[in-house]
Amino acid sequence: MANMISAVKNKLGHTYPAMQMDSHIFQTQVRGGLVIERLLAALSGFFGALATALATVGLYGVISYIVIRRRNEMGIRAALGASRGQIVGMVMKEAGLLLLAGGVIGIALSLAAGRGGLGTRGGRAARDRPIAGRRQVRCTARVRQRDIG
Repeated sequence: MANMISAVKNKLGHTYPAMQMDSHIFQTQVRGGLVIERLLAALSGFFGALATALATVGLYGVISYIVIRRRNEMGIRAALGASRGQIVGMVMKEAGLLLLAGGVIGIALSLAAGRGGLGTRGGRAARDRPIAGRRQVRCTARVRQRDIG
């Protein structure tokens, strides 16, 4: 790769002596340009794992509270002949309903927040990216025409 870069520099240097040339390997340039994005991805992953851990601890707390609150009822049901599976099913049914309600409310709020403008990037909504891409292509084409002409 270094031999190819030096050969191109020599050839262009003889043909266009007034031209200055600076070359970078594309992979190195991309890696350097993506440092901030990689950091944000790592932080997002960390905070996602932290949120999962907090949700797990919260769910454990809710189930523990349900069991403690209904302990007398479970004892009476067991004395009347309810099986262990029926008692566990009773607790899991209540926890599942709470989990379902929380999930539906959370999904609805996240969809509303995404449409309400919290999903913007740099003042433009996420759906405006193709327009920005076309503008960038036009600007690049103008610069190249000016360099050629």
